[in-house]
Amino acid sequence: MVNKQFVFLFAIIFLVLISISFVFTEHATSPATFTTNQSQNYFFNITLNNTNVAPGNITQVNITLWGNFNFTLDTNGTNLFGTFSNTSTVLSWINTTSFLSNQTTLNSSYFWFNATANSISGRYNITVTSVNETGIFSTNISVRVMDTSAPVITLISPTNGNSTVNAPTVSFVFNVTDSSSDRTANCSLILNGNKINFNSSVNISGGQNVFTNISYTVNNVWNVSCADSDNNIANSSTQTFSFVSFGFN
Repeated sequence: MVNKQFVFLFAIIFLVLISISFVFTEHATSPATFTTNQSQNYFFNITLNNTNVAPGNITQVNITLWGNFNFTLDTNGTNLFGTFSNTSTVLSWINTTSFLSNQTTLNSSYFWFNATANSISGRYNITVTSVNETGIFSTNISVRVMDTSAPVITLISPTNGNSTVNAPTVSFVFNVTDSSSDRTANCSLILNGNKINFNSSVNISGGQNVFTNISYTVNNVWNVSCADSDNNIANSSTQTFSFVSFGFN
């Protein structure tokens, strides 16, 4: 009796494991990455192949946009028969009769649409989900959103036209703000026409940055040049300062 119960229990466990192995259908999407600019109305064209080797014809495909991506109305299309509709962030293709087969002759299915990324620069995901009689499968496509605005640079000290007594060491204070998701930029101090502190990494969240340098020139001109992670370049205004004395012993 015990052996029969053990065999029965083993059979149930085996059937459960077999069923789990067929829960997920499979698909492949391309490209792996899109690159677009902030606020650009971009054309996305996604290729989907059904790679499920078992019977598993895809009858539904959902394409979910990241929250700050705005779909452009009436731009969605596909090379398949069926209904390809949309909500604000989800595009859905459904057809239970003319499906995306796992046969290679019916693969390379295309889904296209336009959308705008109203978000800070960075990497976001478009999620592609396919549904068939064996289950649900999802993959992500990365979207790189590029910053299009240059940094904003404000010079703080020395103030314009200031006379500095304790020369020759000077602290050049400034701040930088930028919409890039990377919180640093590469900045250079330009003193009397010479670029120094070349491409130093600075904070762009609005906090103060300081370059400390030496000048042996009585009348000085300075400004700061910065490039953010998307290579948007900005140059600050130009300011002057002068030394009353050099403080030598």
